Formats: sequence, C-alpha cells, structure tokens
Amino acid sequence: MSPVNIQGMVQIAKFHGLTVTALDLPPPPMPHGSRSKYNSITPTLQQIKDHLDSHTKSVKIVLIAHVFGAVDEVEFDKIATYINERNSSSPGSPILLIEDCAESFTRLHSHSHDNPNTYTSHPLSHVSLFSFGTIKTRTSLGGGILLLNQNPTNPYSNLLPQIKKLQSRLPKLLPWR
Repeated sequence: MSPVNIQGMVQIAKFHGLTVTALDLPPPPMPHGSRSKYNSITPTLQQIKDHLDSHTKSVKIVLIAHVFGAVDEVEFDKIATYINERNSSSPGSPILLIEDCAESFTRLHSHSHDNPNTYTSHPLSHVSLFSFGTIKTRTSLGGGILLLNQNPTNPYSNLLPQIKKLQSRLPKLLPWR
C-alpha cells in the first residue's frame, strides 16, 4: 500500500485477511532550487522490486494511491509495466495492481486524449478506484466507481461476474427526482 492512505483502506484490507505493508520510504531529495511542483510520494519501482523479491509468496496486491492528485506518470508506468510482466512470467500467482484514484479525478493526464483535464486510470492498472465523498473535489456526497480493466492481459479481468453478483446484494438506492 502507498505510504499515505486513509485508515479505512487498511481496515478493509485487514477485514479480508490481508496484511498491509506500507512502503514508507522518503521521496528522493529534490535538488536545491528545484522548480518541481511536488516530490513524488509514489513508491519507486526499485522499492516495489525490493519488497516483492523479499516477500515473493506473500504479496497479493499492490495498491498505489495518487495522493493530492499527484500522479507520478513515469514511475507509475514503470511499476505497472513491471507488475504485468511479472504476472506474465508467473501466471500461477498474479499480483493485483490497484490504483486508488480518489483524489486524482481532475488531474491532467496524457492517457486521456478525449479530455486532458480528467484522469481516468492507467491503461495497465487491473483495478482503479474513484470515490466521490463530501471532501472530494468532484463530490456527489457519497459513492464511488470501480473500474475493472477488461484487457485480456489483466489476470483479474474475469472478476466482473463476481463483482456484479456482490453488487446485486447491495441495497437499491431510490432514483433522483
């Protein structure tokens, strides 16, 4: 899990029997006088590789949160490519790549050619999560969206029927009038 996240994400993971390990390493130092907008708080590819090498059997999910809408496109692209290549070489125990986009909906992103003012997820993510709570820039006073990448290379693309079955058990909301 990304080093900066809300307690609810940790609680959800633990509820499902997962152990959470945050890669809480400081971002690389910025050169003196740098004009960069922010230090990246996305774990680096090297951090992900080091952790996966030392915990090969136990890692099931890599969850990256784009905190404050800061999508480190270059680093995230490297991470997504690495995880997908790793999954291809060992299909028996694929790692699920989840992108927490709760704060990045309005972030500029090069993958969104139709609307460059909207971040709609990385094309190599397996699952992308968006939430629209009261503190969000794009609020609907609650709710969220789960995008399941239907690309055949996604080892989890077959989860859609299970997701729909779970969703059918949720209470129905009244339509807006």
